[in-house]
Amino acid sequence: MADYKVPVITSALPPEDNTYIKFDSGTGNWVFQDIEWLESGTDIYHVGNVIIGSSTPESGITMGLTLDQGANDDIIFACKSSDVAHGMTGACNTDTYFFIEKIGGAGGGARLCGFTDASDPGIALWGFRQTATSTIGSTTEGCLELVGCEKSGVNAQAIGDADALISIVNYTTTCMVIGGDGSLWSPDTGGTAKWILGDNACGDITSGFCINQRGADDAIIALKSSDVSHGITGQIEYDTYGVLKKAVGDSGGVALTGFTEDEVAVQLSGIYTNADTGKDTSANAGCQVVIYQKDGTGIGDCDANANIFAVRARRGGATETILMIDEDGDIYYDGGVHNYDKYDDLAMIEDVQNAFSGQLKDFVKYNEEDLVSAGVLGAPVSKGGLVSHKGMTGLMLGAISQLSQKVLMLEKKLELLTA
Repeated sequence: MADYKVPVITSALPPEDNTYIKFDSGTGNWVFQDIEWLESGTDIYHVGNVIIGSSTPESGITMGLTLDQGANDDIIFACKSSDVAHGMTGACNTDTYFFIEKIGGAGGGARLCGFTDASDPGIALWGFRQTATSTIGSTTEGCLELVGCEKSGVNAQAIGDADALISIVNYTTTCMVIGGDGSLWSPDTGGTAKWILGDNACGDITSGFCINQRGADDAIIALKSSDVSHGITGQIEYDTYGVLKKAVGDSGGVALTGFTEDEVAVQLSGIYTNADTGKDTSANAGCQVVIYQKDGTGIGDCDANANIFAVRARRGGATETILMIDEDGDIYYDGGVHNYDKYDDLAMIEDVQNAFSGQLKDFVKYNEEDLVSAGVLGAPVSKGGLVSHKGMTGLMLGAISQLSQKVLMLEKKLELLTA
């Protein structure tokens, strides 16, 4: 194609024939079309459409630029600068710092590519607004929006909830996908994907999720649900049903706290496949609590007699320990046991055995309701009643005490008889 010279505007008058120049790819000629040209210093202004590659502007443009590259699939628009030399000539000229091209040939799609010979971003998108939005919701308009949709007849519509809306790709490998319903996916990239918040590295995980909350001591994870309204707002927001936070602000530890408007606030469940029926020190169980003690930079044995597990409850205005297990396997619980002096404790023990065996003895002194009233049973056995460990301990101690008193009385009577 021969070079064509574009007329230079030297006055406020429009060029000859009141035209501007465009290239018609159909004829291979430069075409002049009526339009108003204006001059201001070294700048040239015009009113109307500028069309390159055809004689028909984009129907959605009232005044603007239309580029028609015909059936070509290479770059349609490029920006150059003589002081840029990025060296990526396999993609474009070394002084080209931005271009637009088709993605899929005849299928269309636009690819925007930016290039830099420094550590600056290849492309930076900035959005400026006059008024800030004070709330965030499903209809909030951000300073910068990325919008995806799909074809619906001659118009557009929202994509499906399970479809990919936005993809973040490392050259040719998809690293992260945002779905149509806002879901965030991280595809399998060989087991090395990390999601790190509040930090720029985490050596504790190969593939996983890390949060660094810096010096904050409140919740690091909060779980919410719109159908929860427990009202415990002195501790947490009313629709938050679970939080994960530090147990002690400056020293660490994990505290898992559940909130409910009914009965169950925290539930720990374990579903196992193979049962371990062993009853020795190496046996496992479907749900385990394992305790170690720090040893240098690693872990070691617990100190002898160290408290390793406790159940605590708030009562009387203070949080107190009501059950304790130590390193030796000793179990301790809140000491006060029931006083059964008004009962025949030996007979009551016999009747507890009777209640669980279901076999009637010749003589029953106490029925199940008596056992429930005494605190030995939580409910009648027929209704699934459980045995109170504390109640049984008190009952057995009472039985031993009563038996001891009877033995002493018999010894005294025997002494009188033998005298």
